[in-house]
Amino acid sequence: MSSIIGRNADIYVNDVLAGAAKGVTVGITADLIKDYVIGSSDPNLLAAGNRSYPVSIDTLYVDKTYATLVLNGTPITIELHPGGSGESQGKYVLGNVVLKNWEMVTPQDGVIVEGFSGEGKTITLPT
Repeated sequence: MSSIIGRNADIYVNDVLAGAAKGVTVGITADLIKDYVIGSSDPNLLAAGNRSYPVSIDTLYVDKTYATLVLNGTPITIELHPGGSGESQGKYVLGNVVLKNWEMVTPQDGVIVEGFSGEGKTITLPT
């Protein structure tokens, strides 16, 4: 399998290309349920617990769109096409993402950037 170059990726927020995106992080985390009994240092029960699907995106600042999404708390959909929309690597779709954080960085001698993050209710991996 060949490497995928990040600059070719496409990121969509509610079916709109996030054209000023600088980077995206998509993840899957799972809690572990562990329970121990007296006399043993090994878990008596070890099982998968709750899952979550965190996502964060950094972009060049364009307007208040992403800040407004955090303020409104409206669930959104985020799609990541790692190799671009037309490539065979497929896409990752995070559904019902609630954004929980937005920040803007304004350097004195650089470009204004913003970042936002949240968590999806579902994730669909490439087929």
